[in-house]
Amino acid sequence: MKACKKIQQLIWLYMYDELSDEQKKTLKDHLKDCGECRLDFDEAKQMSKLFDNKIQMKPTKAKLGKSRSELHERLLVLTQPKLRNVWINKIKAVLTLEFSPSLRFATAMGMLVVGLILGRFLFVDSGEKSLKNLSSQLAAHNIGGVEFIDYDSDKNRVSLIVNSMNNFEVEGEIDKPEIQQLLARALTLEERPNIRLKTVSALSNTRSFEHKILDALIEVLEKDENSGIRLKTIKLLNAIPLDDSFKNVLTKV
Repeated sequence: MKACKKIQQLIWLYMYDELSDEQKKTLKDHLKDCGECRLDFDEAKQMSKLFDNKIQMKPTKAKLGKSRSELHERLLVLTQPKLRNVWINKIKAVLTLEFSPSLRFATAMGMLVVGLILGRFLFVDSGEKSLKNLSSQLAAHNIGGVEFIDYDSDKNRVSLIVNSMNNFEVEGEIDKPEIQQLLARALTLEERPNIRLKTVSALSNTRSFEHKILDALIEVLEKDENSGIRLKTIKLLNAIPLDDSFKNVLTKV
């Protein structure tokens, strides 16, 4: 048993290449003879692959609402004297991670992921979602860029997380001048190509463009180094009516 406990420590150090050659040999020799440790090694290997995958998670409003309701119900249960001690013991077990080594690690990682997700949304100022606030931020030149963009084609609405002194979320119809001004900034100033591509995709579902948007689309054709974004922009401009001034510019691009 003492040998197995030592091997449990070596398994996770092996996953992150922290073992010496001698320790690797000790681990491999032990795994040949111990079936239980081999199972733990395979489990750790699969879990390590999962953690190495860069998965971006964004919980929906419905899921967040459901989680809040479940938390509220559990808090109500805690007010019942007969059940209070039981729940206190359960919470204590979770906080102190009184599980097996492999389950303890998985639980810790799960709590870390949940903490990062909740932190992301708690620090987004929910009180600053109005277009009026966006207008004031744009006028004061406080906008740094677009962190995230999502487009609902059924409702013709766009949702963006905006970099400012304090990150905030804004949502509105894509035809609104303030929204289009922000999208124009994303087209020309955003360094990440996936944000620029999503912006062009969102604009593909509307035919009402401010001049700032058209100027930004022309700039994309002239300067954007990503051929996929330029191609999608060409398709967009070909599908909308343009005045002679813009047609002349397009012939020179």
